[in-house]
Amino acid sequence: MNNNQIRPSLSPQDSATMLAQIQQKNPQMYARLQAMRSDLTETAYEQLLAAVAVSAANSNGQGHGHSHTHSSSCAHSNSQMHFSQPVPDVPPKPNAAEMNIVQAVQYNEIERVKQLIESGQADVNTPDSEACHLLHWASINNHVELVRYLIAKGATVDIIGGDLKSTPLHWACRQGAAETFFLLVDNGAAIDSRDINGVQPIHIAAQYGQIKILAYLLGSGVDVECHDGRDFTPLIYSCLGPPQNYVPLPNSSHVCCTQFLLTFGADVNYQEPTRRFTPLHFSINNLNSISFQVLLKNPQINVHLKNADNLDPSFFARIRQNLDAARMIDERVESSKVNIRPTFLRRYFTNEYNRRWLTRFFMFFVMTLIGLSANAHEYNYWIRIIFPIVVIFGCSHLFNYFVFDSYTKDNFAFSYVLSSSILMYVTYCVYLQENRFTIIDFIYHFSTFYGIYCLYCCKKLNPGFLKQQTMAIDGNNLSKEKICIAFARDPRWTLDHFCVTCLIRRPLRSKHCPLDGTCVMKFDHHCNWLNACIGGRNYFYFIRILTFGTIALWIWVYRAFSLIYADSTQYTIKYLLTQIYDLWFIYIVILTSFNIIWVTLMTIFHFINSIWLGITTNERLTGFRYSYFRDEDTGKFRNPFRKQIFKNFLETFGLFRLMSLFRYTRIDWSQIYDINQTSGTKLN
Repeated sequence: MNNNQIRPSLSPQDSATMLAQIQQKNPQMYARLQAMRSDLTETAYEQLLAAVAVSAANSNGQGHGHSHTHSSSCAHSNSQMHFSQPVPDVPPKPNAAEMNIVQAVQYNEIERVKQLIESGQADVNTPDSEACHLLHWASINNHVELVRYLIAKGATVDIIGGDLKSTPLHWACRQGAAETFFLLVDNGAAIDSRDINGVQPIHIAAQYGQIKILAYLLGSGVDVECHDGRDFTPLIYSCLGPPQNYVPLPNSSHVCCTQFLLTFGADVNYQEPTRRFTPLHFSINNLNSISFQVLLKNPQINVHLKNADNLDPSFFARIRQNLDAARMIDERVESSKVNIRPTFLRRYFTNEYNRRWLTRFFMFFVMTLIGLSANAHEYNYWIRIIFPIVVIFGCSHLFNYFVFDSYTKDNFAFSYVLSSSILMYVTYCVYLQENRFTIIDFIYHFSTFYGIYCLYCCKKLNPGFLKQQTMAIDGNNLSKEKICIAFARDPRWTLDHFCVTCLIRRPLRSKHCPLDGTCVMKFDHHCNWLNACIGGRNYFYFIRILTFGTIALWIWVYRAFSLIYADSTQYTIKYLLTQIYDLWFIYIVILTSFNIIWVTLMTIFHFINSIWLGITTNERLTGFRYSYFRDEDTGKFRNPFRKQIFKNFLETFGLFRLMSLFRYTRIDWSQIYDINQTSGTKLN
């Protein structure tokens, strides 16, 4: 069946009916569809109309079916675009003495192989009935000793075989046979060899998620933008991903390589010449959600590029019934604020700094408005309730259009902390400050201002960002290429020790912070309440913020309830709340009581983590992933940092001079790669 047979053919009546349904259920989609009609071919328009109608109908139900038509813009109407050598089925294992040379190689019967070759019954470069050679079979099964033997006996390392005319290096890349790959390379195999489709090992490694092989190829100078016979780049292959029936070798590291390629400079907006697909189109088409999310987070991506059928990624995702992808793309477009009207306001609201401070102002405005409205006794009770609701609702819509995006919404927690701190401090000074300045007042004011100072330092001080220039092995500074080769070659380096975004060897206890886009030494967590990354170099400021903030909150609550208790001896509680105290004071008392609960609990949690256990928040939540929390002999959990509680206390609060006085060693965690190094490493 050709494409013309499976394309829809809509009558004018059907088209009109579909348009009416879309206009009724999704007017915005109807407007966009009409705007694109003049730019689309008739066939493409019919496809788009049918797909959008199905999407609109299904959006009201619990789910949706996979019902769409196939065209040149829908790649899965054709065969899968996986060009690497397929693996023929291996027959049942016969007796070793009865094996022919191909069977002996497949089953790693090295003695039988030696017997057949050295007796002259077989030749190392003779192909089998499928035009595959012995080195191909040994490579794809990662039979390292057998590969070494065949090469020693004169096997050609770049010998071509199979239907795709590929080399043993192609076969090793497909299965993630890293040991065989490096053995072939060390014996002269060409890392830029091509098969019949122009596919190089880098394309196969990217498609099948062989991160170590890919790291070596890029570190060795292979172009990250090299094209195959179809002008597909490694990034496109990464977005295609392996077929569903692909099974890698047990010890191979199969991961998505999209971020790694982008870090090396892959063009995120490249369009292949035939159908004008971008990598984003391919990830949507192949339902590769990991690649899709990585691409969408890239700041250089253009989500408006259209393919040969004039479909941008958003509409293409709807055709493929990938509604989650379409929603995320629309959110990305909305967050950029590039479509704001009137246009003269775009220069102000596309600036992230402006949007960040407007978000903080919005939170302060809302919290203040609630208190002032409640305290406006001269107005009717219902007006004091309805007025702030209407104003907040209207302002929310305005800010949602002009200001709010995914980043600024994450800034709400910090905005709440700032606003509530200001309101509580002002209320304390007006309502709770005694005429005679007492020691309690001094402690409250000191705790408040010192907490603000620590907040400033926590946000401005480098938490321990790890830079590529600081990476060294055996005292030698390494470039990103050399780091990649070292990562690929050393079997001790796993993905726990290597960051595919920063291209650095990751020290012990460090982690990549996705919000800051870099690795952090002794990473604790990214705190939304402070809008700051907390690591080894600013954690003591963070713990001081919690400590002094808790002290200030408890003093505030103590003063407030002492005042209420003293007055309760003369008046009833109901009379106090309705006649003596205004609603602003009651509002701030409730706000402070809420704050003291979660701040105190957070402080206790971090005290237990950092002082009693000596671990970070990240390690507390995901410690089961890290090998240094497992005993090498028994494999059971053990905590290597719980030995010296007093030292943990001094380090937690940043009392480093006292640490020297007590002869404790302060460890520079940016230079620690193994737990055994901690005994004798001092801070530089």
